[in-house]
Amino acid sequence: MAQTLPREIRLELDQLKEEVGSIKAMIVKRSTLPLPAWLSTIFQGVTLTILIAAAFWFGSLGNAVARTETAVEELRKSVQELKESRVETNSRLKAIEDSKVEMNGRLNAFEAQMNTRLEAMNTRLKALEDSKAETNTRLRAIELRLTNIEKKLEP
Repeated sequence: MAQTLPREIRLELDQLKEEVGSIKAMIVKRSTLPLPAWLSTIFQGVTLTILIAAAFWFGSLGNAVARTETAVEELRKSVQELKESRVETNSRLKAIEDSKVEMNGRLNAFEAQMNTRLEAMNTRLKALEDSKAETNTRLRAIELRLTNIEKKLEP
């Protein structure tokens, strides 16, 4: 294919290949050049500073993790205490409810007893009222007789 191209274009391609080769050589040469001493010292100082800063940062991060772990543990204990307190409260409430049910039963029994006594007393009062009414009726009858007798005896 290169033989079919005109000579001018071939020359131009050769020039471009030479330029690319020189650029590649320059890149390789620059990447293998040693750094100046002052720049190397600065890079070492910066690297050391970054390492020390990272050590302090990791140390503070470790402290933060430890504080967070302590807080989480305290929270876990509080939650456990709340669970235990809830269980205790539930058992107390159950005892109170049982006591309430028992007291309601006793009150119902007492109320039934009182109702029975009140009914008995009402029955007695009714009997007394009936007896009183009967006695009043007898007294009126006696008073009428006495009044009739008095009228007969009057001159």
